Amino acid sequence: MSEFIIRLGRKFVRLDGLTKGGNSLQVKIDGRHFVITQDIKKVIKTGAAKFNKFLHNIIEIHFVLSTEKYRQIVEIIVFAKNSVLKCRETSNNMHLSVEKALHNMERQLKQHKEKIKTHHATEDRRQKADDRRQATEDR
Repeated sequence: MSEFIIRLGRKFVRLDGLTKGGNSLQVKIDGRHFVITQDIKKVIKTGAAKFNKFLHNIIEIHFVLSTEKYRQIVEIIVFAKNSVLKCRETSNNMHLSVEKALHNMERQLKQHKEKIKTHHATEDRRQKADDRRQATEDR
C-alpha cells in the first residue's frame, strides 16, 4: 500500500495512497506559503497515478507547491530506481501550474522510458551479433 504524505508546517498528514502491485510508492506534497486544497490534492493524486504507466520502478514522487508574489510554482521530483527526474512550472494560477507540471513530467517519463527501451534493444542486437560472430568463428 502506498501513502500520500502532506506536510503542513511541521505536521505531516497521511492520505490514502496509490497501489503499485505490492511495492510501496510514496507521494509527498509540500506547501510552502500555500494552503493545499482538496481540489489540488485530487488533481495531484490522479496525475501521480498516471506516472506508473510510464515507469514502473518509481520509489517516491515529491510535489512542492509554493507562492512567490504573484507566481504560483509547482516542482515535481520523481525518484526512480536509477534516476531522478525533475520539472518546475510557473504561472499565475496554481491549478494551471499543476497541470503544466504534470504534463511536463509525463513527457519526461515517456522520453526516459523510450531511452531505456532503445538502450536495451541495442544491447540485445549487440549480443545477437556477438553470438553470430562466435558461431562463425567456431566452424
